[in-house]
Amino acid sequence: GVHGDLGLARLGLPARDVVTDTGETDLAVLLASMSPELHHGSYVFVVDEGRVSGAVAREDLDKAIGHGLAHAPVRGIMSGRVVTVSEGATLAELQMLVTSASDGRVAVLRDGELVGVVARSDLLRALEGVAVTAVASMVLGNVMALVQTGLKRLMAYSSIAHMGYVSVAFLAYGAVAGQ
Repeated sequence: GVHGDLGLARLGLPARDVVTDTGETDLAVLLASMSPELHHGSYVFVVDEGRVSGAVAREDLDKAIGHGLAHAPVRGIMSGRVVTVSEGATLAELQMLVTSASDGRVAVLRDGELVGVVARSDLLRALEGVAVTAVASMVLGNVMALVQTGLKRLMAYSSIAHMGYVSVAFLAYGAVAGQ
C-alpha cells in the first residue's frame, strides 16, 4: 500500500508517500505496480505483521532487475536495518537519526505502524528555514539596535539578534551531535 499521513508536518516536513510490501512480491511485479511519481529516491518498506522488517531503495530494484533478478522476491534484496522514529519526534531527534542512517532515511511510526518516511533532503529543507530565520534575526536585530537612541529599544533589538545566535548554536550542535 501507499501511505502519506505523516504527523511531522508541524516540523515543516512534507508527507512523503511510502510504498509497503510483504516481501514476497516479485521485483518486476512490484516495480510495475509503483506509481511513476515514485521514482529514484523512493523506498519500499517490507512490513511483516504490522512491523517494519526491511527496506529497498527504488535504485536497488532497478539494479536487481538489470542483473536478471526480476522474479526474485523483494525480501531477497531488502536491507534488514531500518531506522525508525515515532511521529512525535523533535527536529533534533530526527536530525540525529537521519544523519546516523546509512541511507539517509528514517521510517516514521505511529503506534508502531508505518505512516511515512523522512529523507535527508526533507530534513535539510526544514533546517534551511531555521537557518534563514536565524541569520535574518541576527542581521536585522543588530542593525535596528545600532540606530536606537533609547536603552529599552536597544536592549529589545539586541535580544532579537541574540536569539539568532542561539538558533545558530542549536543548529551547529545538532550537526555535530549527528556525526
